[in-house]
Formats: sequence, structure tokens, C-alpha cells
Amino acid sequence: DVLTPFGLRTLSDLHPQFAPAAYHRGTVWPFDSWLGWGGLRAAGREEEAERVRTGVLEALERLGLAPELYAVTEDGPERVPIANQVQAWTVGARWALENRWDGRRLPGRGRG
Repeated sequence: DVLTPFGLRTLSDLHPQFAPAAYHRGTVWPFDSWLGWGGLRAAGREEEAERVRTGVLEALERLGLAPELYAVTEDGPERVPIANQVQAWTVGARWALENRWDGRRLPGRGRG
């Protein structure tokens, strides 16, 4: 319901207010998905964590640029016109996911 092939939704698709392209009612935010990836990883849920990580990276490759958020439909990730198409925190999340950095430790200083 919140875990999609391309990251974590902001609202379950089972919720009556769900709308895949609504700003906070179903879109996927790469930055939030990065935080979710770290939480899943910390909880030992490696399979789900890896699905989030690879899904977000694939969505960003398909969409190009670094959008603030995107919709996930049956056709895959789609741009949302009201979203910023270049967002700094998405650039940071992409770097972190590509480098498998969950934010718990400084890069190059132990596990994390």
C-alpha cells in the first residue's frame, strides 16, 4: 500500500483520500523514501529497504532531473506538474541512496 516499485508513498493507496498525483496524498518523495530506506535498514528489513533504494533510483533515472516528488501509477513513475523538477534534497537523497549512506554515520567513518 505505501511501498511501491519506485519508493514509499505519502499515503496508502487503500486510504479513501488517496490520489497518486496529490501533493501529500499519495505521491512518492525521494527524500522521504531515503529516510524510510534507512529506517527499514536499521530494523533489519533489508529486502524491503533494497526495494525502496533501487526503486527510487530507477524512478529518478526514468524521470530525469531531480524532482521533488512524483506519482506512481500502473505505467510507472510520472512527473507531477506542480512539483519542483529540480530539488536539492532529492539530489542529496539520490547521492545517499547511490552510496548506501543512511545518515547514521558520517561517510568514511565506520558503518552507515
